[in-house]
Amino acid sequence: NANAQPANVYKFVASNGWFKGWKSRFGMTSINLKGEKESNDAVAAEEFKVNLTKVIAKYFKDPTKVYNVDETGLCTNKLPSRTYVSANALSRGGFKQPKTRVSLLLGGNMAGEKLKPVVIGKAKRPRAFGNMQISSLPVYYEAQSNAWMSSQIFWRWFLEHFIDEMEQRHGESF
Repeated sequence: NANAQPANVYKFVASNGWFKGWKSRFGMTSINLKGEKESNDAVAAEEFKVNLTKVIAKYFKDPTKVYNVDETGLCTNKLPSRTYVSANALSRGGFKQPKTRVSLLLGGNMAGEKLKPVVIGKAKRPRAFGNMQISSLPVYYEAQSNAWMSSQIFWRWFLEHFIDEMEQRHGESF
């Protein structure tokens, strides 16, 4: 008979308690997975770094003139996605996460010199600035309805601030 099972086979059913004990015995824990950490190619990355270093040494003789900028978002007033609570406070009420954010454009050169950051917020004149002149801030401040970088903001920064700063630092030869 195809459906027949040997008499000494035990049908295993794992309960929540059994699973909890198994996790404890073997040191297993729950984590939040983010990204694809294991999918990168370490050999190719190392080879790229070596080749990039050679190209930079050959074509870019002055490390003070090689710049990199990148945009990032900064969410303020946001709670972590996971936390620990006491056994007495296991249930929590629902709430909506605040969506307060600013975008940042940060940059520097190969010599380690940093550029004045660009901060993009929603308000044209944030209350926190008080009576300060926006031009006197240690950052370039821009306003945009969703606080995201746009091509207009980038080009305005590039043409009005970055080029001027490079000419001041390096002269007309930049």
